Amino acid sequence: MKGFQMLVRVAVVISLLYSVASAQEAGQKARSAYQHFYCHHTIPLMADADGAKLLEQHEKHVWAGIREARKMMTEIEKFKDANQKDWLEHAPKNWGYYLNAGPSEDFVIGMLYEQVRGVVEREILQEEGGRYISNTALYQENARASYDENGCKNLK
Repeated sequence: MKGFQMLVRVAVVISLLYSVASAQEAGQKARSAYQHFYCHHTIPLMADADGAKLLEQHEKHVWAGIREARKMMTEIEKFKDANQKDWLEHAPKNWGYYLNAGPSEDFVIGMLYEQVRGVVEREILQEEGGRYISNTALYQENARASYDENGCKNLK
């Protein structure tokens, strides 16, 4: 009986240590979701030929982003303050603002998705002064360059 109790105690201690060690990933999950959403929004802005080739990636990025955002929300809910350092190091700067801004998890994730769309549109479709680029070939080139620079091809 004593051996069994000792085994249970060891299992509990290991479980607690594992929880603390893995309880600091909300920022990394947020960064991953952001990257997937960014790549997802970039693909339609690329040239039609590129977009057609990347249609499957377009879908994969949105669903991977949603999965990572859900993991982020679970992580935050489960471990709360344990994530603060990781969040500050990895999460997109303004994402913390959105976390309590909606009635449900799905609503918040939708807001994050739309926030990234705005970032992509500003970076790809606008010049530095804020004017929209009317030259389709130019913004398609911006989109292709951004897709490559942000590692979208290698993002899993």
